[in-house]
Amino acid sequence: MSAIPDSVELTRVLVAMDTVNPPGNEECVARVLAELLQSAGFDVLLDEFAPGRSNVMARKGGGEGTLLFSGHMDTVPFGSAPWSFDPLSGEIVDGRMFGRGTSDMKSGLAAMVCAAMRAASAFGPNGPSLQLALTAAEETGCKGVAALRDRGLLCPVRAVLIAEPTSNRPRLGHKGVLWLKAGTKGRTAHASSPELGDNALLKALDLAERLRSFPFDGQSHPVLGEPSLALTTFQAGASLNCIPDRAEIGLDIRTIPGLVHVELLGRLRQTLGPELEALEVLDDQQGIWTEPDDPWALRVFEVVEGVTGKPCRVEGIRYFTDGSTLWEACGQPATVILGPGEEGQAHMTDEFCPVENIRQAEEIFTRLALGWANGN
Repeated sequence: MSAIPDSVELTRVLVAMDTVNPPGNEECVARVLAELLQSAGFDVLLDEFAPGRSNVMARKGGGEGTLLFSGHMDTVPFGSAPWSFDPLSGEIVDGRMFGRGTSDMKSGLAAMVCAAMRAASAFGPNGPSLQLALTAAEETGCKGVAALRDRGLLCPVRAVLIAEPTSNRPRLGHKGVLWLKAGTKGRTAHASSPELGDNALLKALDLAERLRSFPFDGQSHPVLGEPSLALTTFQAGASLNCIPDRAEIGLDIRTIPGLVHVELLGRLRQTLGPELEALEVLDDQQGIWTEPDDPWALRVFEVVEGVTGKPCRVEGIRYFTDGSTLWEACGQPATVILGPGEEGQAHMTDEFCPVENIRQAEEIFTRLALGWANGN
């Protein structure tokens, strides 16, 4: 086996690799992590689902219950605001590592892979197994994990740990999302004779007005709260002197676990009425939640409190993750989101991650993996 790298230094190596999505180009990170895991005895598959875009699937152990570690390799763009540090440098100042992806979520990947290597020898052919699903294209709609699902590379597991940024505080779930485009159709005419046309823009405004008071029937989650609907984009018209014959509004709907998306879409169509020409689903991710008395949640809380010395609280996160697809494709396993990145630093200019968080996360992940191998 290759020497187990230092998780902080591995984070710097990964940050130096530009995987801004788009275009992603996660292949470079995928190969580094695949080689490390293979050297530790994992069976590794490098799954290229698009040019330069690969997922990593790794597995070690038998078939008596699988623990799945997961994280994504892509990052968001640097943004237009100037950085105080080179976003690909991984420079460490005052105990913080700066760079794009330090928090979201190359620190989590590094800690997870180092922990898997440390625990690898505990997973033999006749006991539980440890699996890693390291994905590309998460930041633009979880396309990498969807490719794993569609290719039949995801199988039932018993528990999932996702290393998204949570400041090493376990989170038990998140809301789901529906990204939609609602379109209207009209008839074009010269703007000097609007009565000869059928204004699709006005129809879209009517749809938007109806959505202002869309009823979620009082549904709520005790931790994640209520569902929400936001109108986020509006497109209509090609010229100031033409009546638009098409218009489109964008919707961002955040749902709670248990809210059935197919039923919600039916109610939306009913609310929007006959002026709706088309309702396109751009992304559909189910909300997920693991009860705090679940054995996996209890074990994670125990280990985190032992490493950090801080009590854990029952919390969720605001953003969604690959966990939605993993939950549906892997048999609805108990899922916990836990990673070293600072939640408030994701996608920020001068993004950083505390170095101590990375080392703590590696220890947490190692204890969880070793405990799993020993039936805990």
